[in-house]
Amino acid sequence: MLFRSLNLIVGYQITPRVSIFTGLQNIKNDWKDEDYAVEYTGLGLGVNGNYALTPQWTIYGSIGVIPLKISQPSGTEIGDGRGASLEFGGSYILETNMALSLSIKSQSREFDYDTAPDQTHDISGLLFRYNYTFR
Repeated sequence: MLFRSLNLIVGYQITPRVSIFTGLQNIKNDWKDEDYAVEYTGLGLGVNGNYALTPQWTIYGSIGVIPLKISQPSGTEIGDGRGASLEFGGSYILETNMALSLSIKSQSREFDYDTAPDQTHDISGLLFRYNYTFR
């Protein structure tokens, strides 16, 4: 199976602590040795926020939802779905342009097919990040 995806996100900072975002997502799955493909497309919304505990420590969170249309490459719709993502974590600034963060993230997708069994996909995990800002 081949995977191709596009995930574009644009946000707007409402206050120094709160932002909203919208995202366009398109995922295409091609089964390699079969003549079958499925495409998931949707436009989602979300909000994220942060709070500085000290000059070095910040906590943050994010939640987003996305309704999805499921279609074949011909454009024929074969179902719909929805997705959600939730993340909470903390970040520690090492230097002006470097930070470490640790968070827990959970994502889910529900697919309601017109002619096939419905599916639910849940993914959760602990994330460790190293961020470097080029100046």
